[in-house]
Amino acid sequence: MKQHCAESVVFDQTSEVGRRIWRMLLLQGKMEQRQIEKLAMVKMKEARTTLYTLFERKYICLQEIARNAERKNSYYLFEVDLPEVIRVVVADTFNTMVALRARLTQHKEQYADVLAENERLRSSASLQPVSDKRRADQGFMTHWDALDNALLQMNDTVLLMQYY
Repeated sequence: MKQHCAESVVFDQTSEVGRRIWRMLLLQGKMEQRQIEKLAMVKMKEARTTLYTLFERKYICLQEIARNAERKNSYYLFEVDLPEVIRVVVADTFNTMVALRARLTQHKEQYADVLAENERLRSSASLQPVSDKRRADQGFMTHWDALDNALLQMNDTVLLMQYY
């Protein structure tokens, strides 16, 4: 399950090509760029940019192997370290949760008067016609619900990645 979750994060952050390369490295182990290009059936430029993106986001590791003592003409092997990828995904998820929580707090502060009005209307329990202001309030609540649902999904991701 962790692998599937990490794979979906890689797909969301890169592309289908990124997921294909990541999965291939996970199954095959260490591979050179040329091998990756051939096995993934990807053009050289696309493979290079995708590998760089995966490396930059710490979804793959890079190992330099020198062909001689001066380290000239070295070649590089790429590989997936799944425990490290899981740690990176959890850290990114926590960072996203902090950003979402800050946005939700800002949203609450910005629309504090709307919240107070909604509470007043609920307590009066009167049947008033729906006005434009009330429709705007519903838009606010929809946005709030979306942020809250995103936080819940992030929480589920963290639980899955840390405890299963």
